Amino acid sequence: MANFIGYVAWNKGLTKVDPRVLKYALKNKISKLGQKPWNTGKKYPAPWLEEYRFKNGHTSWKKGKVGLYSKEENKKFGNGVRGKLISEAHKLALLQGRIGKPGPMTGKHWSTEQRKKFLDWHSKQPTEWYAKCLRRHPMSSLEIAFEKIVKENNLPYKFVGNGKFWIERKNPDFINTNGQKIVIELFYRRHKEQITGGYEKWRKDRIKVFGKYGWRVIFLEPSDLVNSLQIINGEEAKKNEQTRTTDYSKGLSL
Repeated sequence: MANFIGYVAWNKGLTKVDPRVLKYALKNKISKLGQKPWNTGKKYPAPWLEEYRFKNGHTSWKKGKVGLYSKEENKKFGNGVRGKLISEAHKLALLQGRIGKPGPMTGKHWSTEQRKKFLDWHSKQPTEWYAKCLRRHPMSSLEIAFEKIVKENNLPYKFVGNGKFWIERKNPDFINTNGQKIVIELFYRRHKEQITGGYEKWRKDRIKVFGKYGWRVIFLEPSDLVNSLQIINGEEAKKNEQTRTTDYSKGLSL
């Protein structure tokens, strides 16, 4: 076997438009004229692909190995796609290719050990890490729909679910801007049921943390948007009544 240590490729440092590269490419193209590609006429998926697949139990040669490439080399791997935007036509083609097919996590469930490991790792991350993650994500369709209701009805609430406002390690979706300590949490019940403890634990945790600092929480799911004005007004009335009761108990006259 030939020893390639110290070998330098003839085209190292040359660009695609260099005459020497173009000459080689043309020569290679001419030599293949009239030849059919090896996969001409073959469709995917098909049995002929099985001989090229890794079989069950196959272990990659680099599994578990760390530090194989330097930071500079790792960065080069992504240079081909970094900063490039996918066209709408390309997005549509990708979407159509996924229609009717199960997602990569369909039918899969994390074990108790995996969940614990994941939660332990997350619990060690600082608030700044969470804020950075939230800033990268746009508003959800539910948040956009509620913000539209807020603007149309001139409600005293603003969106802070992108990491702008924190109470301990909790980032609410909307907060009151009229001096009342009220936060609004928008959620999909099916998403909360998937976390450890489910929806009820998620709800109780947020009520406990926000209530510790005197904040009342309004929870809204998609079915609540139709009656969101009545729900919000009702909670604000409760908050005002609670404030008046507290002030009277202190001997203050309103």
